Amino acid sequence: MQILGSIPELSHLPSPVFLAIGVFDGVHLGHQAVISTSAKHARAVNGTPVVVT
Repeated sequence: MQILGSIPELSHLPSPVFLAIGVFDGVHLGHQAVISTSAKHARAVNGTPVVVT
């Protein structure tokens, strides 16, 4: 896991980047589904999953 401080830092990540964007104030079942789906799609194409909160 990496913690990035700004959007421009995303350009340094391996492409394609799959973003899960939301207010993840607590990772309940709905949030887990969004994040895991994004990660699954990223893995399928050797991409990078990213969560923006």
